[in-house]
Amino acid sequence: VSKATLNQYVDALDQRQKAVDDVQANIQKTKTALKDEINQLNVSLKSKQAQLSQLKLGNTANTAKQQGGISSAQVDLNAMMAKTAKDYIKGNQIVSDIKNGIVQNIAVSDASYLGVQGAPTKVLQIIDADSIIVSAEVDEEFIGSIKVGETVRIVPASDTDISLNGTVTQVPNVAVEKDGKRVIRVLVKPNDPDNLLKIGYSVDVYF
Repeated sequence: VSKATLNQYVDALDQRQKAVDDVQANIQKTKTALKDEINQLNVSLKSKQAQLSQLKLGNTANTAKQQGGISSAQVDLNAMMAKTAKDYIKGNQIVSDIKNGIVQNIAVSDASYLGVQGAPTKVLQIIDADSIIVSAEVDEEFIGSIKVGETVRIVPASDTDISLNGTVTQVPNVAVEKDGKRVIRVLVKPNDPDNLLKIGYSVDVYF
């Protein structure tokens, strides 16, 4: 083989080797680019996962907060319902639970507003007739002979033909001055099933 032909073979071989090197270099560049892209995708994926976790935590917190708000509102509602669930309220009427009551001191009139600005309004006063107590004034020189549980006789000043029994329920330890004398106001529970005694009326008590 002549030297010229050999040189041609050498040149052809160099060109082929250069082509192979170029292809390998391009393949390596492509691999590197793909690896970088995958790394970036992994970073983005982790970032999205972190964001999703934060959103889930936020939603959980918001849900818990909303549940707490609902629970608080339910407690308030239950409290308001409990306030209306009273034996003395039926619909729009106020019903007294006193079986034997006397109405006194009506403080409102027709069309009066009740509970203005949230303040309670006194409507009327009901006295329990079964709890009427007679206050008997006893001079201090006679108080020593009076004992709790003692039976007495009560005569209304409005009708002296009526005579009721009563029981001494309290003998106070404190005297008061009246008309220049010291008196003790002894409390007596009358036995008055027919409600003959009236609030504020005078009676005579015989010990």
